[in-house]
Amino acid sequence: MRNMIVKAVLVASALTVAAPDLASARPRHYSHRAATRHEESCRNAERRRGNNGAVIGGIGGALAGNAIGHSTAGTLIGGGVGAVLGHSIAKRRKGDC
Repeated sequence: MRNMIVKAVLVASALTVAAPDLASARPRHYSHRAATRHEESCRNAERRRGNNGAVIGGIGGALAGNAIGHSTAGTLIGGGVGAVLGHSIAKRRKGDC
């Protein structure tokens, strides 16, 4: 009888130690560092998309502003508006993250 109680206590203590690991939603090989690297990669990709959108939008807006206004002011206003719109459109687009 004493052997059974000792075995039951050992099994119960082993399960209480292993239960949080078994109940985890992450796979065993998943680490906090991997999650951090993935989040950092996603932030970098989003920042890159926003910067590229701002540059492309700025160039397109400057060309359109120059074509419409035929002046430096039209070019600068078109470039500014195009950069802001290009940045916001590119940031809204979701990549693989």
